[in-house]
Amino acid sequence: MVAVSGCAPSLVMKPQGVRITTPRMAAMEANVEIRERDINGMYTLKSDWTELAKKNVDQAIESIGEANGVDVFDRSAIGQAEPPYGAFVNWIERSVSEISAQRRGLIDTGRRSVTEWRFHYGGLDEWQKTLDADFVLVVLFRDAHLTTGAAVANVFSMVRVYPLQIGMACVVDLRDGRLVWCEDSVSTIGNLRLLSSAWLAVDSLLTPLLPRKATAVVAAGRR
Repeated sequence: MVAVSGCAPSLVMKPQGVRITTPRMAAMEANVEIRERDINGMYTLKSDWTELAKKNVDQAIESIGEANGVDVFDRSAIGQAEPPYGAFVNWIERSVSEISAQRRGLIDTGRRSVTEWRFHYGGLDEWQKTLDADFVLVVLFRDAHLTTGAAVANVFSMVRVYPLQIGMACVVDLRDGRLVWCEDSVSTIGNLRLLSSAWLAVDSLLTPLLPRKATAVVAAGRR
């Protein structure tokens, strides 16, 4: 998760003709990971940082969703519905990683629209019935920070390393399992462990889809 990019193949993130109705949408709890990069370039998952960041991001999603008529759900809401919650999350993580990598020119999957990513492990009709929704919004963040030693070394290095905060929001159509809308952000600043930064990061991702502002997001922008 450092600032490296190539020539990115074109990828349609918001296909024309797709109509997403927010009253028929539910939002998943956030998928967040924060890692720390040491002086040797090795990454370590920071569980405590991740937990705090996820709490902040979830709070932002819930408030923005409420302002736009979108409810948030977690694993318990799915219960025994098929496919299992974990299988859906694994597919989302893999799909979003591929989309993000292609957007940054790191890979070319051969796909040219997000609609070409589709859940192939069974239908999602049980999810549709359980959630009483046709669409599911997913928000993922992958964030990295330098250790103190790596940050000091970076100051004197001829080649600077800039850890990235990568955010992705995508909508899945439960009726056919396809991704139908995505928005991404890449930043070298911001700290999801700070509530105000988390709110602003989520708001920048979701505004194109959920334009009604939550009061707390507006307040965060003033800090």
